[in-house]
Amino acid sequence: DVNRLLERLDLALAAERSFAANSAHELCTPIAAAMAQLQRLAADLGASPQRPRIDLILGSLRRLANMVEKMLQLARADSGIAITGESTDLLPVLTLLVDELRRSSGAARIALTEPDVPHWHRHIDIDAFGIVLRNLVDNALNHGDRNHPVCIFLDAAGDLHVVNRGEIVPAAMLRQLTERFRRGATEAAGSGLGLAIAETILRQVGGTLALHSPAKGTTDGFEAVISLP
Repeated sequence: DVNRLLERLDLALAAERSFAANSAHELCTPIAAAMAQLQRLAADLGASPQRPRIDLILGSLRRLANMVEKMLQLARADSGIAITGESTDLLPVLTLLVDELRRSSGAARIALTEPDVPHWHRHIDIDAFGIVLRNLVDNALNHGDRNHPVCIFLDAAGDLHVVNRGEIVPAAMLRQLTERFRRGATEAAGSGLGLAIAETILRQVGGTLALHSPAKGTTDGFEAVISLP
């Protein structure tokens, strides 16, 4: 009876994850199509009095698209995507991801300190590591001081740091930031899922996500430290 109950519970959880992933995936195309149509309409109208309303709708669609992407990432994280039996050299992956993030957000806003080690082998799926890094960098870009770069570096112990300057996050709030849909006292755009997704993935492989504010060695800012087995 207990085995049957656990089997039913496992099937129910799998069905919920599948529904969330499939729903998020199916929503991506119509949202992208609506954004494209609105952008074309804005271009056709030019300096029309209706332009502010179109920009407002576009902003809402971008926030919706971001939420859908986070829900898809969350479903993948809950499915155990990070678990792998092989050790992977993540240095080439780190460099590739940083280059891609620079192209999308501006090279000047992301500073990667070149690691002084030839390899960085860790037990984590490459796609899962990419999701973790993207969420941490996005969080730093959205909530950090725009006049200072987001700094990424490996320390001597092999832990990865993502650091941004900005206001200090209170200690009580800092402990809650890895909870789902939990956001700090900020008006910046965000879903409240990025840090929760990163923490979920790292926990699956026996890693940790440590958050510090102020960042180490400074009087302000925010620092996320990834430790991987």
